[in-house]
Amino acid sequence: MLVNKHEAEEIVQEALLRLFIKFQQTETPDDKVNFGDEHKALLYVTAHNLAISRIRHKKVRQRFIDDCKTTFSENSTTVERNVQAERIRTNLLNAINQLPPMCRQVFVQRRLNCQSNKEISKHLGISIKTVENHLTKGLKLCRKHLMDSTSRNAIDNSSLSIEKEG
Repeated sequence: MLVNKHEAEEIVQEALLRLFIKFQQTETPDDKVNFGDEHKALLYVTAHNLAISRIRHKKVRQRFIDDCKTTFSENSTTVERNVQAERIRTNLLNAINQLPPMCRQVFVQRRLNCQSNKEISKHLGISIKTVENHLTKGLKLCRKHLMDSTSRNAIDNSSLSIEKEG
């Protein structure tokens, strides 16, 4: 039931102490206490109950520790995801800002404002095919920018880990 000898000895000492205190309170000073079979049984029951209480306490404590670990790991994962999402959003905005003016305007109206190609062509006075070409060009340039920034971040992160090791 218990993990080690030291722990078992502590429980026996605690049981003896509790019985001693109990006998001190119930017996008169003139009475001699003979440690008979009924007292041995009481000692065993007390020690057994203390051992079970200790085991229950360990389980509660372990459950609390596990819950804390889970909570902290979930929070750190959430923080990491938020940081990563913010980095991606910043890179995407940088990519959109680097697009040529007309391409950027078409891209923003389509992707961020959710306008149809037909609405964009009417609003800007260009053909639907030109809108499609600007969208294709914008997607390619954004993808290239994001790939470049991702590879730069990977290089920066690897150089940081090398610096930490050195």
